[in-house]
Formats: sequence, structure tokens, C-alpha cells
Amino acid sequence: MHLALNLFWIVCLVLAPSSVLSAELTRPEVQSLLAATPAGQKATFAGKSLVGADLHDLDFSNADLSGADLSGADLRGAKLVGSKLVGAKLPRAMLNLAWIMGADFSHADLSGADL
Repeated sequence: MHLALNLFWIVCLVLAPSSVLSAELTRPEVQSLLAATPAGQKATFAGKSLVGADLHDLDFSNADLSGADLSGADLRGAKLVGSKLVGAKLPRAMLNLAWIMGADFSHADLSGADL
């Protein structure tokens, strides 16, 4: 019986949409990391989960977000100028009024994103 129940939960987690999963970092944690990045260096969030995170109006200029999971994240008005988003997951992300000049979205998944 325990095996069946464990198998049930494993299947639920595997099939759960990414929006059900929580972000690895909260908005205050992201703000702290951005503020703590020394001048002239790039903040790095490469490979991090920021699923559904409220990141509106934050300044990610020149940050490394390669491979980050930003599914359903709120990036409205965020500064992504010169940011590296190579291979980032951005399905259903809100990018309205985001500053994306010089950002690298190579191989990024922007399916269903609001631009």
C-alpha cells in the first residue's frame, strides 16, 4: 500500500505544471542578491528557479539568468538590459514594459509569454 501511495505522489510531482512548484528564491532574496553584487560584476541567477516570482521593476541589468526557470514570473517593467537569458524558461512570463535592450534570449522558451 505504501508503495502505491509513494508512486502516486511521484507521478503527481512529475506531471504537476511548473506553476504549482514554488520559486527557489523570494523577491526579497533576489533584491538582496542584486544589491550585494559588487559594482562591475554580474549578478548570477543561472539555473535558479524563479517560478511565478514577483520580480516586477527589479534591475537585472547585465545579470546572468542562463537556464533559469522564470515560468510565470512577473517581470513587468524589469530592467534586463544586457542580461544573459540563454536557455532560460519563460513560458507564461509577464515581460510587459520590460527593458530588454541587448538581452540575449538565445534558445530561451518564451511560449505564452506576454511581451
